Amino acid sequence: MAGRYTRRAPTATRTRALAESGSQGAVVGDSSSRSAAAFARRAAASARRIAAARAYLASFQPDDFVLAADRAITFKAGPSDMILPGAEFLSFYALPQFYFHLTTAYDILRMQGVELGKRDYMGAV
Repeated sequence: MAGRYTRRAPTATRTRALAESGSQGAVVGDSSSRSAAAFARRAAASARRIAAARAYLASFQPDDFVLAADRAITFKAGPSDMILPGAEFLSFYALPQFYFHLTTAYDILRMQGVELGKRDYMGAV
């Protein structure tokens, strides 16, 4: 699909303009108001999902995690049902999944011209 997307160098001005307009970049033949409305809907849906996840996590008490490292965790991995102790599930499945998706989101944002760097990824170290 060569030529479908316009490519612009990421700059602070462009990143700020994209954030303010809600646009995800220029697509040939696309209406910027339609893109802005779609972006606003997706952002609102994401904010609701984040709020629901935060509320769910806040519902846990410290006692809920007693012996969690040894508790059997059953989950789907493709077509298979897997069972791992909690510590192995965290180390060998959950954390790699988390970092894969975090890195992918970071890469997509960079590709869209958002100015992110290693410090944004690593946080305050």
